[in-house]
Amino acid sequence: MIAKGTIPSFSSYPSLEHIWLNHNKFHGSIPTSLGNMTNLKSVYFEANRLLSTIPPEIFASQSLEALVLGSNKLTGSLPNAISNGFVLLAIEKNYISGTIPVSFGNLPSLDGLSLHSNLLTGEIPSSIGDMSKNLTLLALEKNMLNSTVPMSLGRLQNLKWLTLASNDLIGTFDSLCAAEIEFAMLTADCEQPKAEVNCTCCSYCCSDSERNCDNIQFSFDAFFDSCYPHLSSCDVFGRPRPSL
Repeated sequence: MIAKGTIPSFSSYPSLEHIWLNHNKFHGSIPTSLGNMTNLKSVYFEANRLLSTIPPEIFASQSLEALVLGSNKLTGSLPNAISNGFVLLAIEKNYISGTIPVSFGNLPSLDGLSLHSNLLTGEIPSSIGDMSKNLTLLALEKNMLNSTVPMSLGRLQNLKWLTLASNDLIGTFDSLCAAEIEFAMLTADCEQPKAEVNCTCCSYCCSDSERNCDNIQFSFDAFFDSCYPHLSSCDVFGRPRPSL
């Protein structure tokens, strides 16, 4: 059954921990009240018709661990102020603009950050290399990022998926390749003869004329299904997180 209409505030359910409304036809905005629900751990609104910006109260929530908003029509920019309790942030396939905040490097619990297929510009902050040691997935492809690849990404030794293709990045991936990270997928615009970057360890070399060569059909459903109700106990692939 496909549900539609606007998303209610859920303020009458203060004990609610998880909201799963993926693959429906909800429209309108995301209720600000969700950011004030002190027991709420996950919000899954993927593949709806949501508009407007993401309320800053959502990013500031001290209880949320998973925020999945991909494949909507959300606009605005990413906030500088964000709670450090997030395990998963998936906001891909929207119309998010602006830059990636430096403060995103201060997320000690993050396992997955998916921002691909948006309108992001500027550089990849070097602070990203200071993210959680558990970071498994970093998806930034199909934006308008226009910097070199920071050497600090080589510190993310547990990365499995790093997708950077279909941007305007320049330079080489030498330091990242030298880090000998065991990637399951690493993509960049390195396809000859018009390579924009040099990457000797990429899984796929893409180009502006081959826009879909890095099209990842990644589903976060397995993450929720395997880890509910203890989301922070798993990585983004639904596997138990190792003890640090």
